[in-house]
Amino acid sequence: MIDDSDQMAWLYSDQRQESRSAALLSLLKAFGGAINADGSPSHNPRGLYGAAHDYVSHGNTDPEGVLGFYLENSEVYS
Repeated sequence: MIDDSDQMAWLYSDQRQESRSAALLSLLKAFGGAINADGSPSHNPRGLYGAAHDYVSHGNTDPEGVLGFYLENSEVYS
């Protein structure tokens, strides 16, 4: 069995949680209110969270870059 407790501690540290929260907030402000003609969200809420998580997991702490990250990889998060 692999002990990944150090990695999990890093990923879910207070700083990473705050960065993830800021990234998600940025994505929600930009894309969270967009809806399709049928009333469904234009952007998958799980995809937005996934993008915020992945962005921070790659070591990014500045939420400014998350919009570009999401747009560049939007097919992964749809």
